[in-house]
Amino acid sequence: AHGAAGGRVDMLAYQTHFNDLAAYGFVVIAPKSCFMGCSPPANATKLSSTGSCLPWTDGSQWTSFVHENTRAIEYAKVSSEAWATMIDWSAGIGVAGHSMGGEVVSQMGSIQFAEQYQVKAVVCEHCQMCEVDGTAIATPAMFMTGTGDYEVMPRQVKGAYQEDSATPKSFRNEKGRGHMEMLNLLVQYNPAVASHVAAFFKVHVAGDTDVFYKQVY
Repeated sequence: AHGAAGGRVDMLAYQTHFNDLAAYGFVVIAPKSCFMGCSPPANATKLSSTGSCLPWTDGSQWTSFVHENTRAIEYAKVSSEAWATMIDWSAGIGVAGHSMGGEVVSQMGSIQFAEQYQVKAVVCEHCQMCEVDGTAIATPAMFMTGTGDYEVMPRQVKGAYQEDSATPKSFRNEKGRGHMEMLNLLVQYNPAVASHVAAFFKVHVAGDTDVFYKQVY
């Protein structure tokens, strides 16, 4: 799930990250979606914001951004495209979100969405969650940030990690890394982000207990 100001041509900046995730054997579904959150579908339950979003955003649109991502999953399940037929739905899915997409992560890991879509693990990449009360996420979760992130401060991501009551959970704060380390912008890209995400999914979606388990834990 992309971040704020993403979803249009900016999706190209995520391409290396997507390619690196796919290299681990995952089918990557990344909707090219809303610029700054989405208006909720007409029949959707209205989700509230607790005010943790950035001051200049519409929290209600950030919280309803999750529906764009569930629609992408539903599309993939009925698609006859070659990439869709490669998905092992019985294994469940892992969900990763960057910045604004972190709100998607927190909701997709909740009981409401996780049971319906078989979400087994979530990864927050420098994520800005609007609803952080410690009860949203019910699956294993990894929270990633960096000391050089001045958009979503490390203390915000760590706060979400500390509030998360589900276990197991992991927190990573890499020295010097900024908010955009998963985007292929000049020298900024950090392949370790995809490596950590893939390892977490290998453990909690694919059931690995060896190489990837050791990497995470």
